[in-house]
Amino acid sequence: MQKKVKRNNHKRPQNKKPDADDPILGIVIPEKTGYSFQPVSKKFHKTLQLITQEKLSENDLVFAKVDRLKRAHFVEKVDRYNDFDSPVKISIHERDLPHVFPKSVIEESENLEAAQLENRTDLRNIPLVTIDGSDAKDFDDAVWAEADPNPKNKGGWHILVAIADVSHYVKPGSPLDNEALKRGNSVYFPRFVIPMLPERLSNDLCSLKPNVDRACLAVHMWINKEGKLINHKFVRGLMKSHARLTYEQVQEAKDNYESFNKNDLLKSVLPGLYGAFECLDHARKERGTLEFDLPEYQINLNKNHKVESVDVRERLDSHKMIEEFMILSNVAAAQTLTKRKALAMYRIHGTPPRDNLENLLGFLKQVGINVNLPSEITPEFFQNILARVSGTTLEHIISVLILRSQSQAIYSPHLDEEDHYGHFGLALKLYAHFTSPIRRYADLLVHRALVSELGLGEKMDYTAEQFEEIGQNISQTERRAALAERDTKDRYMASYCEQKTEQIFDARISGVGRFGVFAAIKEFGAEGLIPFRNLPRDHYIFDETKHMLIGKVSKRTFKLGDTIRVKILEASGLTGSMRMKIMDNKKSAKKPQRSRKPSKNNHQHERKPSKKRRK
Repeated sequence: MQKKVKRNNHKRPQNKKPDADDPILGIVIPEKTGYSFQPVSKKFHKTLQLITQEKLSENDLVFAKVDRLKRAHFVEKVDRYNDFDSPVKISIHERDLPHVFPKSVIEESENLEAAQLENRTDLRNIPLVTIDGSDAKDFDDAVWAEADPNPKNKGGWHILVAIADVSHYVKPGSPLDNEALKRGNSVYFPRFVIPMLPERLSNDLCSLKPNVDRACLAVHMWINKEGKLINHKFVRGLMKSHARLTYEQVQEAKDNYESFNKNDLLKSVLPGLYGAFECLDHARKERGTLEFDLPEYQINLNKNHKVESVDVRERLDSHKMIEEFMILSNVAAAQTLTKRKALAMYRIHGTPPRDNLENLLGFLKQVGINVNLPSEITPEFFQNILARVSGTTLEHIISVLILRSQSQAIYSPHLDEEDHYGHFGLALKLYAHFTSPIRRYADLLVHRALVSELGLGEKMDYTAEQFEEIGQNISQTERRAALAERDTKDRYMASYCEQKTEQIFDARISGVGRFGVFAAIKEFGAEGLIPFRNLPRDHYIFDETKHMLIGKVSKRTFKLGDTIRVKILEASGLTGSMRMKIMDNKKSAKKPQRSRKPSKNNHQHERKPSKKRRK
């Protein structure tokens, strides 16, 4: 028998790109004389021979190493592939996500007791409410607002945001803390979450349930009538949520006066919340934040974890209201820690490097929009571009290109005063994550720093070097989570499309490359590849600068943003990939301007006649 090798021995370092020698994940397919191996990655289009002496079963999920002869060598069995929750299973193993809490962590969490009033500020009489999605299981933020009674701040508002006091329960260096740091953040899949902390905390002690005393770290904030933050104060308190509300309920109460008027709590709480929100929304528009109107798709699963439907998630004013309150709280936290010159973990979203903007400017020029880069790039520069294409067929694709040009946000204790600091997208000079310590380790560090600096509890004992290392780690775990969530979404989407092969849909070209065209189906957002063999027969020239394919004979063009008709030919829930074919392309085909000589960036491709036709 071949000796099992523990996958930990082959685990690549977290900040290192994948090697050719890294084990890959796939499923086992029994054959008459052995096994085949079907990788779950989109990069592999064929099954491979599996070399092993282990006794395996059909659909076992295993890791294997691929040699130069494209043979897979068994490393370790990790799970089973089935029709129930395999998209999540695959992401867990492929991205090496910690998902089982060690016994010591569970034991520590079970032995915790709820915090009492003691030296805390009593906030229980303030009608704080939680507002979350209808399917939310934990509630870690509560809000309240009123018109500021101070005559010197006429038209201003007093806002209170209370956040679950995770730092009271999770102590530095404890098993709970070490596991939270290892995970870095919670990971969210359709109908499933890998939490950063055990349920005893995330769904109980740190969940701001209605009519239950809960420890919190809260911030009083005062804004003027223009929505500018003029004062704030942090307190460590004990609160009691007066209601668990959903976004839909809050929106309905705003839109429907009759339901609003019948509910005493809503009648007393919502005017203050929406009044403060209107000021903050005005301030957001005035400072010129970067906003995209791109659809967000929600995957709905049935009881068997099959995709039942895919809907466009509606963005309500109630969503925006909570978002603005959270942003303001994050700003208050960053300002407090910066003013005190405290060691803090900032959320940094830097100015886009000019190199990132080349593709965007090239595409804009190609569609007749000439813009010059200003000496200082601001969100307003991008908003002006979006305003020019608002309501046109170009709006979607230019929004995507602008989004792709942005810098990647990171966590860091350092502020670069020259350029890369603050939050570029939100047009804010100082920003830190404060509002979700139950699901982000960065927020837990910000809580600890505030408690330490404001004399509200334990002193924080970290060095700048430790914070720098932690910042790099949690930036990486955040990216890992985002990739896992994206991969899982792709697999659910592809499994949904397995039942839609041979059907025709409207789609939008989302990418053009040397190997074909990517297109996203408008109805539900699934993206697939249209390889050259599935394009209308022609000799195609790929113009890299213009993101365009040009048919040498027909002069048809296929470019980024074009609307096309596609037929789904095949889809794989295992890999998350989909192959399509362009249908009725003449409606989307356009003749290019008189062609110049192909540039050095142009590449030629030809769809060859089939073997039958060549005969």
